[in-house]
Amino acid sequence: MAHLLAVIANTAEASPSDGLESWLGPAPSDPVALELRSRKKRSRRRRVVLRRTIGADEVAERLQTRSRQTPHDRVRAGTLLAIRDNGHLRFPLCQFDPEGPEGVVAGLADILQALDLPAVAQSAWLERPHLALGDQTPIAILKRGERERLVALAQRAGHGQD
Repeated sequence: MAHLLAVIANTAEASPSDGLESWLGPAPSDPVALELRSRKKRSRRRRVVLRRTIGADEVAERLQTRSRQTPHDRVRAGTLLAIRDNGHLRFPLCQFDPEGPEGVVAGLADILQALDLPAVAQSAWLERPHLALGDQTPIAILKRGERERLVALAQRAGHGQD
């Protein structure tokens, strides 16, 4: 351990900014580098989320309606989650349940209303295992009917507490 600290100290002395930045990334005082890193991270997260989505035609089929407008209406009503991508709405698959009311996971609308986040972040939140849920995903918990527990967690997540 002492050897490692000596190496770090020598590296920092030899090139105070470059040495540590090569290990730790850009200094917090470099707003451009931080912004670029943040945008890359959001872009990667968005691509991952979009891989697990379907278009309005398939949603209409799952909802057993002939109208492509129905999924759009459900998004406006807050009963379906959609992500706008190149001018089209994409619907995360996790929200659909053939056993649920109208083909959607029961209680989803309550969670979406409580989850004050952008659509991509909502989708990621629903599908990411959470420590507070015993490393299970919120959507899995919701499918088991534990809506009240998730509403409280979703409200905290929307305020940066998750």
